[in-house]
Amino acid sequence: MKSGVIINPKSAKTGRKGRALSQALAATPDVLTSTLDDFSLLPEILKSYAEQGVEVLAVSGGDGTVQSVQTHLIEGKIFKNLPRLAVLPHGTTNMTAADVGLRVTAPQQVAALLNRPGYLARATNVRTRRTVKVQNLGGVSTQHGMFFGTGAIYRAVLLCQRDIHGLGLKGEIANGVTLITTLARSIFARASDQGDADRIDRGYAMTITADGELKASYDQLLFLATTLDRLILGMRPFWNVERNKLRATAIAYPHPNIFRYLLPVMYGGDERRLPEPDFTSFSAERIGLATEASMVIDGEIFEPPERGEIKVSTGPQFEYFCG
Repeated sequence: MKSGVIINPKSAKTGRKGRALSQALAATPDVLTSTLDDFSLLPEILKSYAEQGVEVLAVSGGDGTVQSVQTHLIEGKIFKNLPRLAVLPHGTTNMTAADVGLRVTAPQQVAALLNRPGYLARATNVRTRRTVKVQNLGGVSTQHGMFFGTGAIYRAVLLCQRDIHGLGLKGEIANGVTLITTLARSIFARASDQGDADRIDRGYAMTITADGELKASYDQLLFLATTLDRLILGMRPFWNVERNKLRATAIAYPHPNIFRYLLPVMYGGDERRLPEPDFTSFSAERIGLATEASMVIDGEIFEPPERGEIKVSTGPQFEYFCG
């Protein structure tokens, strides 16, 4: 089972982990290695890997890098069969890696693992997930990620990228600081401060349908859809859901008391009971979303279309080698 590696040297700004992996792989010539200095070269790299028979593809980068690789693999139809992915948590945000990433992270160990084709072929520590397929975004083609969010989620990501990452904080620490910061703004800001661009506690007009059924309309605080089992900080903000479908949650605005329900929303069990329609969670194969709010796919920001609804559905299934 031949393996290849794609390294994004710009992940986490310094790219320190990616460079260390590249140095470790220098001693393993049988593992194909490419440094992604220019994302426009990604299709060419993937085509070369397909021609050379790569079956396991390791990705050194953050959520955005993994999302881009998955999108090109699926939409470009480069491989006859999708390669098994090994996701390395080397980015500023690594939500996908936290759920389905490679558990071995030391560069020398990763290099040794990828240089064992027999072991890779026999490995049973594999997880499967379908992608979140998003169509009719503003100005871009179909995307395949693992997490889609809008409303307050977009505001929180914007705040994290602008302020928190600038402090040198990354990963779960940055996510935790962002959560505390956004909640503090909502708690201590006056009602007259609704014009504060950094305040996430506001309504965003949305109409949400799932498999043809209306699920939510009017103002919503946020909406999310994912195929991951857990999100940042180990959150599982979805219930009433089925496996192998999109897990989706919408929170209405104004809400009864978001702080009272915060922990149940983030960490409650599968049978949690929350008041509807203020809190709506469900699973579906296809979701339609009409909104003018900006949105996030795996940490990358996208704009809504000029007309029509955004289509969110389950995409093809990948196997993730967890090691």
